[in-house]
Amino acid sequence: MKFYITPFPQQRELEYTNVIFPQTGKTYAGFKQALAFKESQGKYHLVNSFGYMGKYQFGMGTLRTIGVRDSLHFMRSPQLQEKAFNALASINKWILRDEIEKYEGKVIKGVTITESGLLVTLLI
Repeated sequence: MKFYITPFPQQRELEYTNVIFPQTGKTYAGFKQALAFKESQGKYHLVNSFGYMGKYQFGMGTLRTIGVRDSLHFMRSPQLQEKAFNALASINKWILRDEIEKYEGKVIKGVTITESGLLVTLLI
């Protein structure tokens, strides 16, 4: 397939009016969207071959730790998935609070340590 760069949208491009592209700015929302895109392409109803569910690919064990017991309800509720992500991020930030304070902004082996980088280590 060949791709051509054109200065105006083609008819095919205009058909994709409902496509949501991830926001990747240096904000919490950007962090969430980048992670969601990496995990599930931002799809709320995705279950992978290992059983991880939803936009952020939660395992049932993790969901239980934040009080979610009903996986079917979780899969049917984008709002619950967003709340679950926020709850887990808050817990992880509290767990890593000392490391965030100690390392955020430092450069280690050429890599600048960020809060979001530290938080994602608990998600992997």
